[in-house]
Amino acid sequence: MSNLYFPICAFMIALLLIVVFFSKKRVSNLETKIYSVMVIATFINVTLNLAAVYIVCFLPQSFYPAVLVMDRLALIQYIIWANLLFFYVAEVSFRDKRFYKRLKRRLIKACAAADIIVGLLALSLPSNLHNADGVMYTYGPAVDVTLILCGVYLVLIFLSIIFNIKNILNRKYFPIFALVFLGVIVIIVRNINPGLLVVPMMLAYINLIMFFTIENPDIKLVEAQEEANRQLKRMNETKDEFMSLASHQLRTPLTSIRGYASMLTEGDFGKLNDLQKHAIREIESSSERMVFLVRDFLNISRIQAGNFVLERMKTNLPDLLREDIEQLSAMAETHDIKLVLKIRNEAQIPELNVDRERIGEIMANLIDNAIFYSKPGKSVEISLALVEDYVEFKVIDHGIGVPAKEQQDLFTKFFRASNARTMRPDGTGIGLFLVQKVIKEHSGTVVFHSVQGKGSTFGFRLPVKKNSVKDDEPSQSANPAIADRVA
Repeated sequence: MSNLYFPICAFMIALLLIVVFFSKKRVSNLETKIYSVMVIATFINVTLNLAAVYIVCFLPQSFYPAVLVMDRLALIQYIIWANLLFFYVAEVSFRDKRFYKRLKRRLIKACAAADIIVGLLALSLPSNLHNADGVMYTYGPAVDVTLILCGVYLVLIFLSIIFNIKNILNRKYFPIFALVFLGVIVIIVRNINPGLLVVPMMLAYINLIMFFTIENPDIKLVEAQEEANRQLKRMNETKDEFMSLASHQLRTPLTSIRGYASMLTEGDFGKLNDLQKHAIREIESSSERMVFLVRDFLNISRIQAGNFVLERMKTNLPDLLREDIEQLSAMAETHDIKLVLKIRNEAQIPELNVDRERIGEIMANLIDNAIFYSKPGKSVEISLALVEDYVEFKVIDHGIGVPAKEQQDLFTKFFRASNARTMRPDGTGIGLFLVQKVIKEHSGTVVFHSVQGKGSTFGFRLPVKKNSVKDDEPSQSANPAIADRVA
């Protein structure tokens, strides 16, 4: 009866572990897959061992041949388990993954050959059953060759740990040392007193230790998520650096294209016919669109990098708005859109201490959107006025509008309404996000109203008090060169 104690304990541990482990969501990597097979192999082994002990203790001797069959199957399980533990340790310990990948192919072939040979020997060599004085165990050449191969795997595990000691410590796989120590102790005990049947118990305890220290699904998922977050952060930083570099590199040629196109339009290189003028207007419109895209990407990269800082200066908003309309006039003409500017009581509109470049950008952005999403032959109304203690800017179009169910997400980064994606597939979804960002930085509010199929109103309100001009505030020229301001 004493032979049942260890097998029963091992069976209960293995059963509980297999239920708990496989009931949880697990990380899908090689080491976890190896551990999953180890858990299954351990459960099969302890089940065979418990069944064999039960037969010897409670059934007639006529059933003893079945015990020897179960024992041989258990020997195969020992070989498989030792093999899996070796590859598990190798998988988590080798820092040089390229070297290990090349080495692993050879190891798999060598270990597979050894497992097949020893497995066949374990099935064919003699195996005897000892059952006397309440002590039961099997012995013989089949058991000996199995223990020898398991000992070889134990040595290989020890060498893997020694050669990769730093990586194991850094990756918090310190419990592997305890597993190797426990394996050595069990082999020694097995040779001194084989009747204790401690090997199945050892397998169950090793799996249990690994579960609570290394392979706990909850811990592994958290670690995997943290590593994924770190990788995403690195990728995002690389992406931001590339966007910033690419955007800066694109600005210079775009400035040249726009400058020469303007000179052609003004006749600096000779008189143009109507067809040539139309082609130049298309060039100006497309280059203006590229300028907007480059500018938006630059602003996004600055926001991501935490370098989005307002450069405030004394600004005359009516003059700034006229400059934007002048820039966009060619684009509006290309799309057969009439721009209607209404500045109410211009003399009452005070100069504000704002980031002139960015306020100009978002006004141009909203006008640009109104042009693109309006039908040819329609007009876009642009207004600027002092409303109570706010300077209010609005752009009213009679275009496609925004679906009601999508309006709440309109100012989130990279979001675009479904009808906008259909009409203008090349959009980025950055412009309105930047509008909200810039206006919030100026303590203002965004103006938005839209009805699908009828049109939209976009704009902003800037508080005069919070953006008032100080006496020592630098002033910006009313009509700087357009190329200089954008480039």
